[in-house]
Amino acid sequence: MRKHRTLCVIVALCVMLFTLAMPVTMASTAFTAFSVLVTERDGRTSVEGATVQVGTKTKTTNINGFAAFSNVYFDSGNQTMTVSKNGYATVNFTVGARNEGQTIEVVLPKQ
Repeated sequence: MRKHRTLCVIVALCVMLFTLAMPVTMASTAFTAFSVLVTERDGRTSVEGATVQVGTKTKTTNINGFAAFSNVYFDSGNQTMTVSKNGYATVNFTVGARNEGQTIEVVLPKQ
């Protein structure tokens, strides 16, 4: 009986040591919601119908130049946001979890 108890204690200690020795990795992931306001160079004229793409999500700006994103997944910390519309230059930005709750203002220059 005593050998059995000693063996159980040794096995339990080995399991604890093995568990403590395993590396713990924390993934830098986040789900983020933010909006985008697209205007012309004057900053007052909204650009309706601009395409805003972040990762696999694509939105089109409304009549006020807004596009809203929710549940955007940032697995590596940042992604490229591309804003484009015919007749305007394409603009790229880096966005990430730090933009949570923000409105990102984008100026699209006419071509």
